[in-house]
Amino acid sequence: MKKTKRVVASLAAIAAVFTVGTLFASGASAADTCPDGVDGWVKIDDVPGGTQTTYGLSPVGSLVTNSPSTGRVTVYLPAGWTADVCVKGALEIVQEYGLGNGDSTSVAMMTPSGNPADVSHVSYRLHEPEISEWCSPGFWRNNYGAWPATGYSPTSIDSVTGVSFGTILANPKTYARTGDYERIADILSGAHPDVDFTGERTPDSCPLAADEAETLTASKARKAKPKVKAKKAKAKAKKVKARAKARA
Repeated sequence: MKKTKRVVASLAAIAAVFTVGTLFASGASAADTCPDGVDGWVKIDDVPGGTQTTYGLSPVGSLVTNSPSTGRVTVYLPAGWTADVCVKGALEIVQEYGLGNGDSTSVAMMTPSGNPADVSHVSYRLHEPEISEWCSPGFWRNNYGAWPATGYSPTSIDSVTGVSFGTILANPKTYARTGDYERIADILSGAHPDVDFTGERTPDSCPLAADEAETLTASKARKAKPKVKAKKAKAKAKKVKARAKARA
């Protein structure tokens, strides 16, 4: 939910300490202005009064002044993009943060007599969409060393299927068609502190290094070697014993 803070002061006196929601300054002087060229802000000067005017934003989107009503601004952006907007009209300034596609500033500029004031200038800065990081089922299947940080292991039991994580990842033909194959990757990606998974599966976005992790295959092979050696030794002992009997 947006928050609105009303103060009687110049914008410069309070902008440095207010960084989220909505900042509203009433009683600003004619010299007070929205930011330009600092911290990513871009200023649009000499906005025509009494009409809605559309401006293209850089690098994407557009902004309409005096929309949806006099003294307000509406932004139009691609999915995931957000905008911080500063608007001045008469002796009032408003800064609003995190506006998405189709959002408008919530505070209209007003004249000292209490009538709606046209926008005189506006500044904006854009924020790109956050990319959701995701490590695929194949990554988790082949990189056992990345598991400990998640709090899970291949023997962890999935609460939905009742099957271990390792079994699900080792059988993509069975569990990919049910969605469980990718779902386990979602769980592991979301649990790892170094993976910024927001719920969207973005291909080729895993930030973890595969070459630093032991593979499940290698781990199984390493654990299996002692058993194989023991079986071979036992079989060899039987052959020796059988030969000794035959000679006797």
